[in-house]
Amino acid sequence: MKNFTTILILFCVGVLAYTQASSQQTGSFDVQIQFMGEDRTLSMYVPEDYNADNSYNLLLGLHGSGDTSSNYRNALIQHYKWNEFITNTIFIFPDGGSDISSDFYSPEGDNEIIIEALNYAMSNYNI
Repeated sequence: MKNFTTILILFCVGVLAYTQASSQQTGSFDVQIQFMGEDRTLSMYVPEDYNADNSYNLLLGLHGSGDTSSNYRNALIQHYKWNEFITNTIFIFPDGGSDISSDFYSPEGDNEIIIEALNYAMSNYNI
């Protein structure tokens, strides 16, 4: 009986781990990545009906100086409803960072966050 209980527990843990690893987050959410020595936010919108078996378009948006990536995502998705007329698309908005202008020009190399955002999306979703 002890062996059966151990096997049952291991099976349940395995199923739980597989379920969590194989499901991608959908809707509007933020993730943090390490970039140039600091945490940077990637604000995302993934369609609620996302299916990893289907390929999706990717739209990467850069917000204006002084604003945040989540504000930009919320304006385009919640207010202007871009996701309703740009369908089958995952949206990703990288944050401009902690520099004074919160842009993608400084410090030097800050524009590489664009590549990091693309890599994140392509690593986690079917683009």
